[in-house]
Amino acid sequence: MQIVETYMSPDYYVDMYGAETQAAILEKIFTQYDFLPKVVKAFENLQVNIVTFSVSWFITIFSASLPEESSLRVLDLFFLKGM
Repeated sequence: MQIVETYMSPDYYVDMYGAETQAAILEKIFTQYDFLPKVVKAFENLQVNIVTFSVSWFITIFSASLPEESSLRVLDLFFLKGM
C-alpha cells in the first residue's frame, strides 16, 4: 500500500474514485468492444460485477493477483513508465 500512497494521487486510494474509474474503463473495454466475450459471459453467469471484482487489482497494482516474478515485472514497469 505504501507504493500506491506514494506514487498515486489520494483520490485513487482514499475514496477509491481513481481505482473505480480504472475498473469501469476495463468493464467498458470488455463489454462495449466485445473483448474476451467468454470472460464477460462467465462474469455474467456468476453474477459478478467486473468493476467490483477488478478494483482490487488496481489498488494493489496487480501484485496481489500475480505470481511474485510477474508482480515484480509489473512493479518494474510501474516505476519505469509510471501510471
